[in-house]
Amino acid sequence: MQKKFIALAVAALASGAAFAQSNVQVYGVADFGLAVNGSALNGTTTGQNTRFDSGIASGSRLGFKGTEDLGNGLKALFNFEMGLTLDDGASAQGRTFGRQSYVGLTGGFGTVIGGRIYTPHYSLMAQIDPFGVGTAGRANNLFASSRIAAGLYDPIRVNNTVAYVSPSFSGLSVTAAYGTNSLDNQESAANTSNQNRLFAIAPTYTNGPLTVGLNYHQVKLDGNALIGGAGSDGKLSSYTLAGKYDFGVLALSGAYGSNKVEANGNDADKVRNWLIGVSAPIGAKVVLKASYNNLKDKLNDNADAKQFAIGADYLLSKRTKLYTAFSKISNDDNAAYTVAHASGGSGNNESQFNLGINHSF
Repeated sequence: MQKKFIALAVAALASGAAFAQSNVQVYGVADFGLAVNGSALNGTTTGQNTRFDSGIASGSRLGFKGTEDLGNGLKALFNFEMGLTLDDGASAQGRTFGRQSYVGLTGGFGTVIGGRIYTPHYSLMAQIDPFGVGTAGRANNLFASSRIAAGLYDPIRVNNTVAYVSPSFSGLSVTAAYGTNSLDNQESAANTSNQNRLFAIAPTYTNGPLTVGLNYHQVKLDGNALIGGAGSDGKLSSYTLAGKYDFGVLALSGAYGSNKVEANGNDADKVRNWLIGVSAPIGAKVVLKASYNNLKDKLNDNADAKQFAIGADYLLSKRTKLYTAFSKISNDDNAAYTVAHASGGSGNNESQFNLGINHSF
């Protein structure tokens, strides 16, 4: 009886702590599957790798989020989201809450948050890409990629950043973000107010089946962020126009990007990207998808690349699906872009096949 009483007392204390913070949610994604990479040069296989992996369709994660009603339509909110590698149980992104960690306020004026957050560019492309920037077919294998630094034009997350999301005005909303020391692994105690400063703005219009968005982001880079001896401080500029229309029987997607890095007063890198994609439901359980992605290097001859991807999802429920995807990148002689985690060399054709399961809770 005494043990039962203690257990009830502990439960009461725990529930009291939970009710002090309203609407706290625990959520997550468990994703696990097979990835088969291939690499070929001039029709000859140069490498092959088969492995089980985590986070193929979307990163495995565990998150905590909540809101508190402050009255008069004002709420406080927070989100702590950690990445997990389901294949070995380790933490992802090299940090405890590496996916997201922010706090903010929301109300009739919109939402303001600060911390480690997703970039407006990534949030836009996640809506437009038929593969949801996941699996081997994800758009960011090429879209906004840079030979100077992987992910430089397409940062998924930024640190030390404040973002504002406006209310929707007849379908139009605007996201604006500003950050200092925004890039991963580039923060130091010195010159923290000016180091890798980020500015981004992204208006998005949604009206029924139509979604259209424009993103611009700029990063004032210090020398440490420029890979391959690019030199002194510089500037990154990236524009992306993307849209999607859902006809019911299928959805068509398209995107165009223009990206540039300046260093020492000169263009150090300059690429153009475009993407077309389609997804089509077959009955209530199957979704077919395909995309074509093209990268044009404007400064380097014979350094272009293109990607073709196909895939399918089989919906076991609203929260669980089986998925498969195949993608192939054809590199010019001076290009070395890769499919997801594939490793390749200049001029190689890179490919990857995926088969897995994704469950959200």
